[in-house]
Amino acid sequence: MSDPHLDGGEHSTSRFERVLDHLRTLSGALDAVVVTGDIANEDAADEYRRATELSELAFPVFSCPGNHDDRTTYRPRVAARRTRRHDTDQPGPPRGRNAVRAL
Repeated sequence: MSDPHLDGGEHSTSRFERVLDHLRTLSGALDAVVVTGDIANEDAADEYRRATELSELAFPVFSCPGNHDDRTTYRPRVAARRTRRHDTDQPGPPRGRNAVRAL
């Protein structure tokens, strides 16, 4: 799953629910789910609260935040749940870095 941009609006909420419903039907066929980038849209706590439904899936969820995700809000609400995260963000310039030790 990529860039859910959970902004609290009807369109993103409905889309996210449909994806979760579909993933639930595949529970025996999946080893894990990977969620890449921009879980939230405006980095609001309510947006991440919605994303915690990912931790209720029957398989591991791996996530990496995107440029819309503030790490101080993202970490306690999403990463602290039954998910694993990988963050390539670097303070300063707008780019990421994938260090071998981070993998």
